[in-house]
Amino acid sequence: MPGFPAGRGAAVLAAADTDIGIGPQDREHIFDDFCRSPEATEVFREGTGPGLAMARRIVKRHRQTITVESPGSGSVVFRVKLPLASTSPA
Repeated sequence: MPGFPAGRGAAVLAAADTDIGIGPQDREHIFDDFCRSPEATEVFREGTGPGLAMARRIVKRHRQTITVESPGSGSVVFRVKLPLASTSPA
């Protein structure tokens, strides 16, 4: 799966699906608190939408990045770059 390189001391986690997708108009707000796209609200009744906002806060505290793209009809890819723990002997 293409994405940004992990680099030294970092790992990239990726998750993809082929559900309803995220429209271009919603991608800029997908990490906002309690954001739910109109399509998601129509299809899924459960959830309040804080998960992605919380994920972004955690990733930013590590000074790293989280991205979303919807490369095809109904597909979504999330990528999170996080630092690796130090393995230096104590």
